[in-house]
Amino acid sequence: MPGRNDYVEIEPEFIELQSALDTLGVSRQQLVWMGILIGTDFDEGVKGIGPKKALKIVRECKTLREAAEKAGAADEMPLFEAVEHFFLSPPVDKAVKVPAEKMDKEKIMKFLCNKHDFSEERVARTCAAAEKSMRETGAQTRLGSWQ
Repeated sequence: MPGRNDYVEIEPEFIELQSALDTLGVSRQQLVWMGILIGTDFDEGVKGIGPKKALKIVRECKTLREAAEKAGAADEMPLFEAVEHFFLSPPVDKAVKVPAEKMDKEKIMKFLCNKHDFSEERVARTCAAAEKSMRETGAQTRLGSWQ
């Protein structure tokens, strides 16, 4: 917890995209439309549209324009189209290579502990386990193998 020497254990949740789409009865594109209508951390969305209403709207619509009109936000179409394009065709730089070098424990500690209030003890323990694993296997470990 920020500002306290305490933490809350959080269990990660695995959400399979296709299963979620099947359960909702929508396509990936319609899921993006729902996000546009509901809003995100970066956008407020359409006033008065929550998850249930957005789901109802996108199930009834064949285009983003139709969904925007039904939600009362047709004037937002240029922004909506840009957001839709970004999520369905995100820019990818295939030239980026991440070198498998020795980790800089000091920088990790500064970033996670000083900047984001992570527990120093837990970060140090995780770094030590990763370093040990890298020495033993000679390669980087998978994130899922950290405990």
